[in-house]
Amino acid sequence: MHLDAMKGLVLISLSFSFQSCLCQTVYGPVGGSVVLSCTKNGGHKTSLQWIFKKTTDGKEEQMVRQMSSGTITSGQSELAKRTALYQSGCSLEIKKLQREDEGYFTYTLTDSSIKPSKSIEKTFRLRLFQVNSVPNMPVLESETVTLHCNTLGNDDLLPEISWKPPQGIQLKTQDGPHVSNGGKSLMISSVLKKHRGDWICNLKYEDVVKQFTFKMIVIGLNSSPSKVIYSLLHTPILLPCFIDAGQQTLAMDLLDKSGPTGASWKFSTNDKTIPYYLNVSNNIGNHGQSDSLNKSLAITTSLESRGTYICEVQFQRRTLTASVDLDLVQVVPDTTVPVMEGNELNLTCKVDKVVENLKLVWTHTKKYLNFQTHSFSGTAILKIDKVTNQHIGPWRCSLYVGEKLMTSVEHKLKIVKPPVDVWLILLVCGSIILFAVLITVICCIIKRCQMQMSQRRLKQRKYCRCKHPKPKGFQRV
Repeated sequence: MHLDAMKGLVLISLSFSFQSCLCQTVYGPVGGSVVLSCTKNGGHKTSLQWIFKKTTDGKEEQMVRQMSSGTITSGQSELAKRTALYQSGCSLEIKKLQREDEGYFTYTLTDSSIKPSKSIEKTFRLRLFQVNSVPNMPVLESETVTLHCNTLGNDDLLPEISWKPPQGIQLKTQDGPHVSNGGKSLMISSVLKKHRGDWICNLKYEDVVKQFTFKMIVIGLNSSPSKVIYSLLHTPILLPCFIDAGQQTLAMDLLDKSGPTGASWKFSTNDKTIPYYLNVSNNIGNHGQSDSLNKSLAITTSLESRGTYICEVQFQRRTLTASVDLDLVQVVPDTTVPVMEGNELNLTCKVDKVVENLKLVWTHTKKYLNFQTHSFSGTAILKIDKVTNQHIGPWRCSLYVGEKLMTSVEHKLKIVKPPVDVWLILLVCGSIILFAVLITVICCIIKRCQMQMSQRRLKQRKYCRCKHPKPKGFQRV
């Protein structure tokens, strides 16, 4: 009795072992496709038939049948309509996999060119798994995202699951992605634009590794590549702010799911933040226009424009923000304008906000001029010992970040002759006038003396004295 029971158990276990050896497990992603491989080694009179059973002893459903003549017929079920022979061979491709497609697929190759006919049969067990994210794609930058790679139902095979991130991303870092739940889940606490790309879920079972790709789409804001934008005074400038989904082509229906509802700007300076709505494009909801993703701000700079500008784009789940600092390149002379010829002059080119590898450089179109420059953090000083007309300009102060020219400002000097002393002018003029008056007086005196002498000479010609004068006085000779 016990011996018969033991024999029965051995036979049952052997039957299960034999059945498992003939059944090959294949995994496929929900919503994707899978190919069940088949190799045709028979002659030209070989027929093929694929059938499906939900369980090992379930009802058979015909998928595809190919006669030896080449005629192909398909089944009438909804699953059969999603199956076809792969690349005109005998392998079976199943598209748009659904949960109900799990089961056993068996193909039978019958070669009738030999007598008796020879048949080859093989069964595949199709198991489905699902790779999804919480929340669904696309996700917003700085959100917490969890990727799941799970098999459906109770899987008795327990495949080994691992993740492969996009190039340049490392797992198990302090602030990076963390794997949990036996490798089935991967959490990113604060998703960034660098996490975009293909995340690969690896399933290893029966010495077979299957890779399934999940595309991470992260929506962020693309502002200025530099933290600080440098500009000139009274210059129109565009502060960039774009809804950015990376190099991928972002479908508009996915963008609609994320629900952008509006955009605004704020201006912050001296610990004060005020709303700033000037010239903000607002085409949310009209995706026919390219400006629907453009929320840039156009302004004309002034001394009061220096500060931090904050772009805010509102979505249904959260608000994305991006900020950029605006600073002006200014040239400040150390003396009043205009500059007197012959004086010493110092010109200071400066910015308030300094980024890494920033430098300011003074240049002049006349390279033979002698001048000195002194540079330190955010400042370049031009020194001219003795200003002449050759130093009028233009002088150019160029701002570089690394080796890249960001902007430059030109400055022309206004040089004047040194003013003459007014009292000196009065003294010189007074001296000239006094000298002229003195000459005039001297000339008048000389003229008068000459006239008197002339009159005396005339009198001496008319009259003379006699040796014996008469009482009446002088007589005519």
